[in-house]
Amino acid sequence: MGSVRLPAAYCGLVGLKPSYSLISTRGGVPLSYGLDHVDPLCRSARYISLMLDVLTGYDAACVESVYPHCALHARPVNLAGLRFAVPLNDAATPFGKGIWENFKDCITKREDHGAIQVSCSLP
Repeated sequence: MGSVRLPAAYCGLVGLKPSYSLISTRGGVPLSYGLDHVDPLCRSARYISLMLDVLTGYDAACVESVYPHCALHARPVNLAGLRFAVPLNDAATPFGKGIWENFKDCITKREDHGAIQVSCSLP
């Protein structure tokens, strides 16, 4: 009960609070109509993605259930022309070992798909 993001962070996991009604709440303990969510906790964002493929979908037995967004289904994405900003003063933000390298790898992958990196600096 409660937020998924903080418990995930405290345990070194990844937590996702999906859009309301994206995952059926049937079988859960109702606490607050409109605020109840089924929130997956996993070891990585990749596993969260796989969990969403399993958990999303229309559930006729759940009043709040809706058809999932088509963006959740894997398909090629054209990032040509998409601009994204990355703060380059990495000394201002401490990272654990390997996190900055993984982040830079993600930036490279986006650029390989046509996205354009825009430099920015945070105070």
